[in-house]
Amino acid sequence: MRKFYTLILGAMMATPLMAQNNVNTYPADVANDYVDLLLDMVPTTPGFTPPVASRSFGYIGLSLYESLQPGIPNKGSLSGFANELSNLPEADANTNYHWPTVANNALATIIDSLYYNTPQTNKDLLHGLRDTYNAAYASEENYDESVAYGVAVANAIFEYSSVDGGHHCQVANFPASYIPPVGDGLWEPLVVNGTEQKALQPYWGNNRAFATVNEDDAIMPIEFLPEFSTDEASSWHLAQDEVYNVGLNLTSEQSTIANWWADGSGTITPPGHSMSMARSLLIQENANLEKAAITFGMLGLSLSDAFMVCWKTKFIYNTERPVTYIQEQIDAAWSPLISTPPFPEFPSGHSSQSGAMGTVLTYLFGENVSFTDETWTNTWGPARTFNSIWEAAEEAAVSRLYGGIHPAYGNQGGLSLGTDIGNNIIDLFEEASVVVSTEELAANTITVYPNPAKDVLFIADQKPAQMIRLFNTQGQLAMQQTNTNRLNIAELQTGVYIVEITTADNSVMHKQIIKN
Repeated sequence: MRKFYTLILGAMMATPLMAQNNVNTYPADVANDYVDLLLDMVPTTPGFTPPVASRSFGYIGLSLYESLQPGIPNKGSLSGFANELSNLPEADANTNYHWPTVANNALATIIDSLYYNTPQTNKDLLHGLRDTYNAAYASEENYDESVAYGVAVANAIFEYSSVDGGHHCQVANFPASYIPPVGDGLWEPLVVNGTEQKALQPYWGNNRAFATVNEDDAIMPIEFLPEFSTDEASSWHLAQDEVYNVGLNLTSEQSTIANWWADGSGTITPPGHSMSMARSLLIQENANLEKAAITFGMLGLSLSDAFMVCWKTKFIYNTERPVTYIQEQIDAAWSPLISTPPFPEFPSGHSSQSGAMGTVLTYLFGENVSFTDETWTNTWGPARTFNSIWEAAEEAAVSRLYGGIHPAYGNQGGLSLGTDIGNNIIDLFEEASVVVSTEELAANTITVYPNPAKDVLFIADQKPAQMIRLFNTQGQLAMQQTNTNRLNIAELQTGVYIVEITTADNSVMHKQIIKN
């Protein structure tokens, strides 16, 4: 939030608020239905490997969010904030859009473009879903304008996607030009059914991230990676030996966990599993369309960036898989429960995307929300229930140890990387938050007092504020409360804060205060 709050504390960024129906007055059905369809399309569309799928979720989430953002009072466009994103179509401030129609056509358009090679049966389902919703909405006010705006945003996002380095990536998963380096501890392609593996997307790390900071090598979790050694007392050998012994002594529950989270070839993929859980959380909460747009937007971008940075890290360090070391140094007859995929080990892709998922969804839904994951019910056992989103993320990570795919350090490094990615995406969305102009601030009659304040801050309004949030000058959220007109700030550090007030009529305003 650094960029955003520099602007606030300077001259206050002037962004007009639009007099329209808010997105939060509509249910999330249209967004949830498209994600449900996507989970059928990913396994049946040629070339949709985990990196490719994660990229598609990023642009689909971005299209949903950007198409609805003008109807979300306290959120701003990522244009000018996301890496190289600019010149998106502007909504007409005088048009009262029907937001489900906007979302329906934005989602159908971007999915049609990204999944251009999907079988005709999938295209028929996609177009059928679009046409069914459009038929239901055809009598709504400004229906034609809503269709046109959704399509225009999606087309602009697709154009943006076409220059990220991954355009038409589903037909180039295994470039013949890549030759892996050779040396002790380096990844060796396996020979499967007499054919040597080709590396999956070895250049994926060259793609453009949504958050510029996610392209920085400094977030790569090198501190988790031990030095290669065949010394039986070394950290490297002990980590591989753990994989070996766990694999020899798998419990029934460990096998179930490994298979539940495998999400291997021909499935919804690990990022698809994360989208599935997000959809379940939205349904469980009976969330509105605004919450769905923010959820799939943040999650999609974080999954995409997590895979980009994870793959970049993998092909920088090129570390060998446990199966190679174990068969050469410990037991030539050993094999893992889960088939080893064709790319280097460190860090775990499952864990990287799980760290991003856990970070973003915990931010959006809370730290202690219980939920049930039904993604593979009746395939790999009964539905799995978790006491928190992070509990699910950590189980997904350790599943790769049980599967014989990653040592513990690969999973821990992935969770760390994914956490950084998720926090960077959260910062990106918060940077783009809308603030009212200085003229609007001067005109509104709500007073925040006393200022400076020491212990308690009061909001002078007849009705309780729907939400009050305090941010420090670095843009970090310092406090948040709902349905109140007073805030106990005694424990906050002294300094300057921005108070964001969402009123009962969904107006949003900001005040600067000083904490003594």
